[in-house]
Amino acid sequence: MIYSFFTFLLVTILFAIANSGCGKNLITVLFHPSVEERFTTSLSGKLTQPTPIRVANQNFFQFAMFGDVQIQSENKNTLTQFKTDVTSRNIDFFVVLGDLTEDGTTDEFTKIKADLDSVGIPYYATIGNHDLFQQGSSGGWGTWQSTFGPATYSVTVAQAVRFIFLDSASGDIGPSQFSWLETQLKTSTPFTIVGTHYPIYDGFTPLIWRLASTEERYKLTDLLMKYQVTAYVAGHIHGYKENKIGSVNHLITGSMFPYTLDYGNPSYALFTYDHGNLSWQQILLPSQ
Repeated sequence: MIYSFFTFLLVTILFAIANSGCGKNLITVLFHPSVEERFTTSLSGKLTQPTPIRVANQNFFQFAMFGDVQIQSENKNTLTQFKTDVTSRNIDFFVVLGDLTEDGTTDEFTKIKADLDSVGIPYYATIGNHDLFQQGSSGGWGTWQSTFGPATYSVTVAQAVRFIFLDSASGDIGPSQFSWLETQLKTSTPFTIVGTHYPIYDGFTPLIWRLASTEERYKLTDLLMKYQVTAYVAGHIHGYKENKIGSVNHLITGSMFPYTLDYGNPSYALFTYDHGNLSWQQILLPSQ
């Protein structure tokens, strides 16, 4: 029993160190509110739930998905290039899949909210591991709530594309969120996109770049295939990648991180809904 406890503690600490960026803000990563607590708060009714975005043409619309802006004190990011690009393409809305901030500070949340609003079109967001780093009893989660609201929610756009956003900021999903997800997946929509921060599988093996639990990865993969989800879209890795597991498309969207990326240039995934068809492509942005 003692051995099992210390083994569990060691694994937890090692994952927290990896998850926190080589030990950065380790204490806040270990002791921030759990995914179970965050999920309960997201669906408690105390937070304003995002509503479906109205698109001008329900037969043709476009949206962008990306992650990892990781705004810092100097406010350097690639959203200026993104704004120019989406304006030229007349994109309807966009989605940010976590790590909006670098350290989850109130100042960073204020800056990223202003920058995202300045793009000038509606958007959705969900939380990433860096967004939890702020010190304090609730860490960055408290500031996330007051800035963006819930991290777990679902919306359907034009009765065609359903978005189910999961909170995986701790590297796990948790039993309550899994139960909610399956309930959500039982509602039939032409296209369903599950969006979250952590990928299930990135084509490599490092623990820190995917959901931590093998059991959760298998369970989530099975659920996505069972309910014929169109795509599982994640951030976390600073690059763009597409894989297919069974019938489900797995995308790592590309990053707006302004410094060295894991691979490739800053980019995002551009989705196009066109008269009953949904397609996507990578859009590269110029480096600063």
